[in-house]
Amino acid sequence: MYFNDYNYTLGSSPEHIWITKLYDQMQSMDEINMIAAKFTDEILERINIQLEDL
Repeated sequence: MYFNDYNYTLGSSPEHIWITKLYDQMQSMDEINMIAAKFTDEILERINIQLEDL
């Protein structure tokens, strides 16, 4: 999560932003589900990379 003056962004890094919202905007249920799926994919990818390094 990255905070700016008027909005915030969610993503795996500043280069890979999934969503940007103004502070007074709520996420829709579809957006929440998309964010959860992206975070899950990111976590699984990082676990797989660590397992390959063992």
